[in-house]
Amino acid sequence: IDQNCNGHDAHPQTARPIAAPLPDKLPKRPNVVLITVDALRADHMSSYGYARKTTPQIDALLADPDTVLFENAWSHAPSTRYSVPAILSGRYPSQIAWGSPWSHWPPEVLPQNRLLSELYRDAGYHTLALLPYHYFEPTWGLARGFVDYDHHLQVLHSLGGDPSATSGSSARELTDLAEQKLRPLLASDQPFFVWMHYYDPHFRYEPHPPPPGEASFGDRETDLYDGEIRYTDQQMGRLFKLLSSSPAWNRTVVLLTADHGEGLGEHAIPPDKRHGYHLYANQTRVPLIVRVPGLSTVNGQKKQGAAVGHVDILPTLTALSSLPLPAEASGQSLWPLLLGYKSPDPRVVFQEVMYEGPTVRKAVVDGRYHFIENLIPDGTRELYDLTNDPGEDHDLQGERSAD
Repeated sequence: IDQNCNGHDAHPQTARPIAAPLPDKLPKRPNVVLITVDALRADHMSSYGYARKTTPQIDALLADPDTVLFENAWSHAPSTRYSVPAILSGRYPSQIAWGSPWSHWPPEVLPQNRLLSELYRDAGYHTLALLPYHYFEPTWGLARGFVDYDHHLQVLHSLGGDPSATSGSSARELTDLAEQKLRPLLASDQPFFVWMHYYDPHFRYEPHPPPPGEASFGDRETDLYDGEIRYTDQQMGRLFKLLSSSPAWNRTVVLLTADHGEGLGEHAIPPDKRHGYHLYANQTRVPLIVRVPGLSTVNGQKKQGAAVGHVDILPTLTALSSLPLPAEASGQSLWPLLLGYKSPDPRVVFQEVMYEGPTVRKAVVDGRYHFIENLIPDGTRELYDLTNDPGEDHDLQGERSAD
């Protein structure tokens, strides 16, 4: 990319493969904080236009001129056990090397998958993971590359039983732990890669007192879900305050996303299938918010409308940190978009459900249209116009020609 491009043209240039190095105004070997939030629907965030003020702390992060919001970000699968490995490996779930589900559940992420944590560790970064749920036991395979892999907060959520219906709360304790472990890292000259997973928005929804001066959303299921988001956002605000008040803030990248969304009764899906079995937007459209120090000096755009997916995170971060990109990585770097270039062709995100149920579904989404093929159980197809029908209430399959 032309390093002299400032990204302010009314007619963005065509995207080309990103070339190293990135603009000099961006930090070299930055600190990276990757935040994943469980079961967080983009359309229930005030950051994405939701009427309720569910995410004021994330909204404040968006006010930072160096922060960009991706309006059409998607997970490739609707469950933690497949979407989180996709984030860390940059590979679609069906491309990941898995162990046997009979020997470990979730299926082990095998060493053949090169993870972000391994790339950062090998580049001399301090690597830290803070994870509050029992799926993240080291035996799952995601601990590779982390110097400090802390999952002791898993005891705050119910263990075993039905993984789609867990109880407990850990957002406050997770931020407490992050404050404890991040302070010495922020004072160090060694760059760090930190991954944190906030779990609270996952069903069952726990009631939380509203922040001082604010009213409760109510006690219906959707109200409780929104309350979980607001509580998580409130605790996350403490993390943002710690980071932004440090001198290291000018070399710290923050990338926030969700592993998947959450169904709240749409499409007549029963309560035990809130996520994990379907590819509708409520279960797979996620936030993606990226803060890079100095980004506003090379591009003033605050939003990007192109369709992007979880597998794009690894090539984006490796390009910024000058890390080697694993040959098996499937995604595309988001740097052309972050620098204000427009993709010459519509970007397409692939999605899949390929596991127990029995359920097999495939989908593609380009930011406007969402095409879903339900291979198992019924062989049906669905097509939704997301621009005119963001709730996917009207199936257009059969109403449009194949092209």
